[in-house]
Amino acid sequence: TNWLKQMVKELADAKYTEEEMKERINAEKKLEAFQHLELGDPGIYERMKQLPSRRIIVTHLRPDILPPSIFQSKAKILVLVRKPKDTAVSYYHFCNKLPVMLSFASWDEYFADFMNGKCTLPYILWHFSDHEWHTQGLVHGNPSVTYQGTYQGNPRTLRQAPVMAETEY
Repeated sequence: TNWLKQMVKELADAKYTEEEMKERINAEKKLEAFQHLELGDPGIYERMKQLPSRRIIVTHLRPDILPPSIFQSKAKILVLVRKPKDTAVSYYHFCNKLPVMLSFASWDEYFADFMNGKCTLPYILWHFSDHEWHTQGLVHGNPSVTYQGTYQGNPRTLRQAPVMAETEY
């Protein structure tokens, strides 16, 4: 997620002058910009509206939890899809490294809970999210890219990011 966000952000930022970039950075700092949509306080949406146009927002939220206005607007959505195995391993380490998350004594304990949907945050449900996004992406015409494509330099993946940033490749 972070790699793809960084690629799209850098491509989008390339359109701005140095002065415009300083203004955007200051606006983001002033508004206490956020890294992920689901990690903000209740005022996150109001601050988000005040950010300059070309907002790049990252989320792990399922499409059914997002505000319908996101799909009704001209927002561009790029969906990053991961293989289930990668999702499970990544989330295992994520949970064990953050003290506020669930911790697991062993992989076996974690895996059983993961497969039964017991170890996920209610708004994420990681192991079902990719399928829902894929289905929603097809319905709404949003492109999807694979996690593997971002780090393997897959040409299809690398072409999607400039399209989303409205730049040429």
